[in-house]
Amino acid sequence: MFLKNISFYLLLCTVFFRMPATAMPLRVQVSFQKSATTLDSTPASEKNVTVTNATETLATVLDDPRIKNPSVIIWYGGKNGISNRSYDFYDKCVVGPLKAAGAPFKLYGYDLSAWQGLNDPAISLTEQYARFVAARDERGRTSIIPLYASEYFFFLAYGLGSRQLSYLVETVLARTFLAEISRRYARASRYTFADLGYVPQLIEALVAKKPPLTNTALAYSTLQYLEGLWLVREVVLRALRDDNNDQTIIFLLPQGELEYFYDQSTGITDSSFQEDVNAFLANDPTISTWLSKLPDALNIRIIFADFTYRYTLKKGKSCDRPYINMPWDKIL
Repeated sequence: MFLKNISFYLLLCTVFFRMPATAMPLRVQVSFQKSATTLDSTPASEKNVTVTNATETLATVLDDPRIKNPSVIIWYGGKNGISNRSYDFYDKCVVGPLKAAGAPFKLYGYDLSAWQGLNDPAISLTEQYARFVAARDERGRTSIIPLYASEYFFFLAYGLGSRQLSYLVETVLARTFLAEISRRYARASRYTFADLGYVPQLIEALVAKKPPLTNTALAYSTLQYLEGLWLVREVVLRALRDDNNDQTIIFLLPQGELEYFYDQSTGITDSSFQEDVNAFLANDPTISTWLSKLPDALNIRIIFADFTYRYTLKKGKSCDRPYINMPWDKIL
């Protein structure tokens, strides 16, 4: 009898400890704030001129009392580092409003260099190229947390959980508006993903869509949407390690970039990205482990805000993206 009781007790313990931990709820809210301002052509001037409303855009976002300690994502490009022009813009128009808000913040600098590999087999999609990698930038003013597109492409190939992959293939890749953007704007690339030696399972499913994506340029818009999901994951993971379960993530992007993250036929009320972030995180093995340990729900507020930007040289040449390194730029 004693042995039977012991066996029954051990059986109960085994069942109890094998029971999966119950994850706390995950609440995701996504909003889009489009700038009402547009830029006309800028005439040549006697000096170099920057025209932007980025400071006002960010200040408006930060005016929301619910935003306590935001994580702001900015882009920069160029495998050799960040340009003086780009640095000065971000220092004045992004860091300035963040400091003026008076609350703690984290600034993520996302290096886009690896994207060049989609049109150049000599550049590895998964190798880290950036030189701008220090926790503090070279002028020592602003703490910047680096993220790399090469990490993103590596994650698509090797980091996806099985349920994550299934969701992306069955649901996200089925969203027809994603590929349509590249079909409208992208110039045909000379290369396929096979030419680049980059054909993980997700890319195979992407290429097989109908009509088929016959070159890498046609995949840009879908990859940028997936990139948004990955960036949220990376920021959320870092916040969880800091015991922060009430997070605000701000994508601060130049005008024209928001359209990659919602269905144009529906408009900014489209809930696709909100649904996909929720499922992407809930099906992520690492995030799920963190959720099972949280005493309270994980709240994630994601804000996409765009701003106008144009830098015009006195010679008349101009650039509409602060993060693209131009031939005339000086690199820090």
